[in-house]
Amino acid sequence: MGSETSSAHSPKTRSVIRALSARRGITVLTLTILLVTALAGCGSSTQPEQGSSGTDASLTLVDTITVSGQGKVLASPDRAVINVGVQTQAPTAAEALEKNSSDVQTLITRLKAEGISEEGIRTSNLGVFPITTYDPQTGLQSTQGYQADNTITITAEDVQTLSTLLAAAAEAGSNYISGIQLSISDDTEASKEALTLAMAAAKAKAETLASAAGVKLGAVLSVRESTVPSTPIYYETQGAGDSGAVPVSGGRLEVSASVDVTFRLTR
Repeated sequence: MGSETSSAHSPKTRSVIRALSARRGITVLTLTILLVTALAGCGSSTQPEQGSSGTDASLTLVDTITVSGQGKVLASPDRAVINVGVQTQAPTAAEALEKNSSDVQTLITRLKAEGISEEGIRTSNLGVFPITTYDPQTGLQSTQGYQADNTITITAEDVQTLSTLLAAAAEAGSNYISGIQLSISDDTEASKEALTLAMAAAKAKAETLASAAGVKLGAVLSVRESTVPSTPIYYETQGAGDSGAVPVSGGRLEVSASVDVTFRLTR
């Protein structure tokens, strides 16, 4: 038995046993406890600790899918911004500006009579410059007179009045009209509807892709949206049948929205 014990333990352990056996008053139970403690201290292997670095095998990556969706809504414009102006020529700069100012004042008075508010009339350009000609035979440039330009930007809150408004401006002396811009004064509801359609389109696309991949569509993880500026789509001529009215296409505007949605995928 002594040879088995010597072969079963290391030299360090055998020395501990001999030292303990030489002492008097040590019971077998106490000797056993001390021996187990000594053997535990001789161990050299340690178990790796799992930290918070994501090495736990029980943690899995979240399966996701990100898709985009678009929604479009047609709405009627209710506001128009137009540039109307007067160009005047005269022998001198002072005469051109004086005549131009008088004509523009007549134009403004008429616009107000047609229902345009004071806040809806704004001077956007004013200039006086010489009218020059070039003689190719002499190579000289000469001034033949002066031209004064005064452009007014008006905002009409009723698109239906555009036809008669432009006709009235021309009657009042405006000889320059350009830059009609149609818009929607409040596109909140149209934008909401477009966003709803965009979200539905994104979900439908995600469901199709998930089904094709053999997985199920889960909860929405993130949504990012962007609203596209309104753009004209098609036109309906208004006022063409009115006597003396200018045919103007009021038309419809497209309010668009786009969303990028990330969904969770489940199996």
